[in-house]
Amino acid sequence: MYGCMSCKGNDHKVPVYYTRYFKGNIPYTKDHVRAQFKLDSSAVSQNGRPTGPIPVLCAPSTGETTVLQQRGMLEYLKHLQDAGRFKFVWKFHPAVYNMGNYDLSVECDRIEVENVKWIMEHFEVTREDEPCLLPFIEAFDLVFCDLHSSVPFIASYFSPKAILCFWNDADYEVPAGRDPVFLSTLHVFQHLNELQSILPTDPAAPLPEARGDIQFFWSQYGKVDGNEVGRFATLAQWPTKASSDPAASPCQSTCARGFGASSPARHAPGTRC
Repeated sequence: MYGCMSCKGNDHKVPVYYTRYFKGNIPYTKDHVRAQFKLDSSAVSQNGRPTGPIPVLCAPSTGETTVLQQRGMLEYLKHLQDAGRFKFVWKFHPAVYNMGNYDLSVECDRIEVENVKWIMEHFEVTREDEPCLLPFIEAFDLVFCDLHSSVPFIASYFSPKAILCFWNDADYEVPAGRDPVFLSTLHVFQHLNELQSILPTDPAAPLPEARGDIQFFWSQYGKVDGNEVGRFATLAQWPTKASSDPAASPCQSTCARGFGASSPARHAPGTRC
């Protein structure tokens, strides 16, 4: 899933993720999200500029290569919010909500815990019982995330959209090794000054360009039509008859939980569901 080892290890759940969304089986929608966080990016003045703060969804990964290690960038986002130009809403990886799984003797874990607590004090944060990311991405025009994550690709389903991606040079897969078409749809930055140029403090500065084409998503994943589980079952050669062996039917627990359900376990550094 374009950089997410968690999704790679659970790729049988990914079809359910989109199927539940397509069929309306998720208990909240983009309209619920917009109402919950009072989003109103459509309000503009006569000169075409937004009349209020511009909403941005922040959906970071977890681990040593993520933006959650970058306090300077986090403080800059707070500066932008305090200035009234942007409104940042944070949606963490499900594992982040279980602080007991962090090892505070490990530096990157300790830094992440400190920064997550700091974010919770200064920004709005989604609830733990709202694990599915899709309605949130649909509700926001700007998405702030990590490059080493499945979030940029998931967001491409809603193209065109402005997707801002932090790339840590410690990532094992550098941008040069990724699909150039995919990268062309993203606003990638490594350093604070690059983020400042993408999201400047000047209220008259243009917003990041909404990029992308859903054709790219279709070329990689296929069209979402509610039949993803069946197609994946055929591809994976899942058994077609019921079995008394739970291990023989991976879709049983998958369909019950649905992809994106909260998990108490943290994944390897830099992973993101």
